[in-house]
Amino acid sequence: MRIALLDHVGYGNLGDEATLAAVLLNVRSRCPNAEVLAITFNPEQTRNTHNIEALTIHRDCTSGPAGFTGGSPYRRRLSNHPLLWAILRFGKGLLFRWPREFVREFRHAIRSFRALEGVDLLVVAGGGQLRDKAFGQYAFPYNIWKWVVLSRLRGARAYFVNQGAGPLKTATGRYFLKSALGKADYVSFRDRRSRDLLMSAGWKGESAVHPDCVYGLPADLGGPSSRLDDSAQSVIGISPMRVYWDRDPRIYEKLIDDLGDLGASLSLQNRTLCLFSTENPADDLPISDLAAAIFKRAPAAKLDTAKIHDLAEVWSCMRRMDFVVTCRFHGVVFAHRMGIPVLAIAHHPKVSTLMHDLGLSEFCIEVADCTPDRLTDLYASLMARSDEIRSHMLDSAERYRLELMRQFDSLFPIRKATTKIMMRIEERASLG
Repeated sequence: MRIALLDHVGYGNLGDEATLAAVLLNVRSRCPNAEVLAITFNPEQTRNTHNIEALTIHRDCTSGPAGFTGGSPYRRRLSNHPLLWAILRFGKGLLFRWPREFVREFRHAIRSFRALEGVDLLVVAGGGQLRDKAFGQYAFPYNIWKWVVLSRLRGARAYFVNQGAGPLKTATGRYFLKSALGKADYVSFRDRRSRDLLMSAGWKGESAVHPDCVYGLPADLGGPSSRLDDSAQSVIGISPMRVYWDRDPRIYEKLIDDLGDLGASLSLQNRTLCLFSTENPADDLPISDLAAAIFKRAPAAKLDTAKIHDLAEVWSCMRRMDFVVTCRFHGVVFAHRMGIPVLAIAHHPKVSTLMHDLGLSEFCIEVADCTPDRLTDLYASLMARSDEIRSHMLDSAERYRLELMRQFDSLFPIRKATTKIMMRIEERASLG
């Protein structure tokens, strides 16, 4: 059996990397003799990280998705002449860029079709794949549509596994995704909001809802926990980010100020702060800005700015944290998987939806509503109820893991009996 895993990874998003790792782990455990290849932004990195063959997801994969949004240096000079700029851009596209890109895309499609020879199954591997806002409709939506069409032409099946959706702002993006989903043999979403979004866009197929694939990773991936029992010496992880969706620098600046106030307050209580990221290098600047904001308020703060390069490092770093404050979706997922009480700052509905589904919505605050006082009050409540919250998180994370095992058993039934026995053994072991 030959299985292709498609995921937009290779540009530093460790949440998406964890999704690919989780799907790969579950596929290999059930289909040990299958040949698995990946389709990603950075095939070389994927080969080195996962020890599998990899293909380029798009004709421009040298710089990841940032390559889709690059602009001409002349744009700034012509910004005061929008009509002239539009005419020049259209002429350049019509005469040069569009024909050149069409030829390049055609060549990439031919190479991709040949590389899919013998593939039995294409798995679009979860994460926030079904979107068009970040990089445009000819990035994620088109890539998914193209590979699904090519795989079907090769006679392969197509699975969409536990997908996150949105934003979807363009008619072209919605068309590509609806068409791709319509050609799939199996579709599941990671939350009802994502499914409802695609259905409101016109897709009417059958689907299921299951937890994010990352819950299928082992909880001890980064080694044994080194959290402290003494709350006065606890380590608090803070993960800031740039808020790109609003395109308003004032929101970002206010977020850094609010987190700076929280960090300074915690440092005065003798807490150790660890600034970390689940997406590099996108979060390097927010971490630097937040560190400066904390030191400005509390020069003696005990601050660790963790340099994280891969999934194992972020997992290991978080295992020594007693509490987590994060803006990122998979920052919440990682904390939940490890049973670390988490305070979420939602920049996107997917974060607030996840916290609601976990029964932790009272510890989620919208980025526009964030204030130092509210952050401080929520953290105090989180700390006061930490034992109760940690127990709840571990129980629900284990339920999610078992649900995912049952899902993957149904999708890859080759070793179904064996994996059921393994599940029973693990359940008995967890009960002592």
